[in-house]
Formats: sequence, structure tokens, C-alpha cells
Amino acid sequence: MGVVSLEAVASPLPAFDGRLERWQAGFNDTFALVAGRFAQADSRRRARMYVLGLLSGAERKNSWTLAEQAGDLTPDGMQRLAELLPLGRRRGP
Repeated sequence: MGVVSLEAVASPLPAFDGRLERWQAGFNDTFALVAGRFAQADSRRRARMYVLGLLSGAERKNSWTLAEQAGDLTPDGMQRLAELLPLGRRRGP
């Protein structure tokens, strides 16, 4: 059995000519435009993870799956955040 070098196992995947870094920088710049709307750092982090979860390739996107992607143990924080967002909320009949 041959010896596998650490470099072969731990070598990073190519970043597709910097596209990932540019996307991340663009997302960071865009999120910075709304980050000030969240007074607490935890709320900012949760909002950021919420948006990233919505942009992800996950098949289902609900409070549980978004919370799991964010590393939360329960969906409570994502549900509280979603209740505060006016998106998709109907007012009146």
C-alpha cells in the first residue's frame, strides 16, 4: 500500500478563477447595506445566515433547515427573525 501525501489530501479545490471570492465580497458588500438595521450582533448574524440559507442549494428551505445550516440547535431564532420580516406578509383581506 502506497503512502498518500498530506498535500494531496488537504489541497484546496480551485476557486474557479476567483469567482467564489468575488461572490463572497459582493455578498458582504450587499449585506453591509442592511446590517445596520439589526441592532444586536446575534440578530445580524442570524439575518446573514437566513439570507445565505435562502440562497443555498438546499432542496427545502424552512426554519428548521435554515437553522441547521446556521448551526443553531432549534429553529426558534430563525422563526423569530421571520416573524419580524415584512416579506410576504399580507395586510388585511
